[in-house]
Amino acid sequence: MRWQWTIDDGEFVRDVVLDADPDTAIELVAEALDLPLATLAPGAEPDSAAADRAPTSGSILPLRNWQPDLPEIAVRFRSGPLSGQVVALSGDSFSIGRAEHCTIQLPDPAVSREQATVRVGTDSITLTVAESASPVRLNGKPIGTEPVAVQADDLIELGASVLSIGGFASAPADVWRDGSGDLAFNRPSRIQPSSPAHRVDLPGPKPEAQDKAPVPWAMATIPVLMAGVLAYITRQPTMLLMTAVSPAMVFFNYRTQSKTTQKRGKTDLQKWREAVSRSGRQIQDITESERRTSWRLLPDPATVREICRRPDNRLWERRRADPDALAIRLGVAELPVPVRLDGQPAVPDAAPPVMSPAPVAVDLGQVGVLGIAGQPAEIQALGRWTLLQLAALRSPLDLRLVVLCERAAARSWEWLRWLPHCRSDVPNAPVALIGNTE
Repeated sequence: MRWQWTIDDGEFVRDVVLDADPDTAIELVAEALDLPLATLAPGAEPDSAAADRAPTSGSILPLRNWQPDLPEIAVRFRSGPLSGQVVALSGDSFSIGRAEHCTIQLPDPAVSREQATVRVGTDSITLTVAESASPVRLNGKPIGTEPVAVQADDLIELGASVLSIGGFASAPADVWRDGSGDLAFNRPSRIQPSSPAHRVDLPGPKPEAQDKAPVPWAMATIPVLMAGVLAYITRQPTMLLMTAVSPAMVFFNYRTQSKTTQKRGKTDLQKWREAVSRSGRQIQDITESERRTSWRLLPDPATVREICRRPDNRLWERRRADPDALAIRLGVAELPVPVRLDGQPAVPDAAPPVMSPAPVAVDLGQVGVLGIAGQPAEIQALGRWTLLQLAALRSPLDLRLVVLCERAAARSWEWLRWLPHCRSDVPNAPVALIGNTE
């Protein structure tokens, strides 16, 4: 068996690797590490088997009563310069801004010195943007200076940062100590959200107003003239009655048709407005649903951190056959909404719907090779994030990580030795598959 531990004696910190038979007495293991037995395995009998009493791999010796920092209310930076950081909150009010006196200080020139204030109530959290502060967007929409209620999964855009405020919905992972020096994990079944084909019928252009029909003067005057001629020829004055009845009938019919046309025009306009409102609501609902689904399937650094530290039952949730098995999240951007729009829009040349901020991902299974260019620090940061999300979302049973780097960069990748994905199945193999020599 192989164990990996970190020993911190108060003066020096060193990492050790121990290969030993599972039945080796724990007292002999303590002697090999030059540690008191009580430090290595408190309360253990000297002849106890190391497989039963030795600390699990990854432990820090001497053992401490360590618990992960899992705050109930926190600010989680989900994208931007502070991506992945989680700041616990205490009290019922705190400030966000660039100034040093702010509770949450953002070193971002695009953020105002005093950007916003957050108040935490018994059952609600409100965000208030300061007067004359930089623009703030909530779930992709600008907000004003009035207090706005926020939920834990709402996305708040401040300058270059995307953050959320609230708790973290978590289901603890089923973890127990196995007989190989590690922790065993019962990975639950994964139920992926459905992917319906969204379709919206557009209302088309605004119906044109009905032109007002001209007064039928010819129809009104011709019968009058004819009645006058007949009355003159027949010498019957009663014919003159037609001069009054006929125009009255013509004007009555004209008035009735005009009212009918106006009523039909108002009805068509009302139906069009209802169709505009209905299609707008449908697009908004689809946009919000797709945005939340994308953030769920492509978790951000803060969420991945929570999944690993708790650990959460989403650990290693992706299977080899899943469509997102090798999907890598690289950042956020404004992306088109996956919806089919039938018909013509209400406004000519209307822009297609977009969702923002939305995760940008690349599928390693499709591209095969991913190249990252930029400054060395940025390249390493994005490289670490790429490997971390793979290690958090894929099981080491079906994913192997191998790192090839320059010798000068070796220390930047030493943290990978703690990942089971970098271990070899060959006996007496290196601790991790990290190469920096020819």
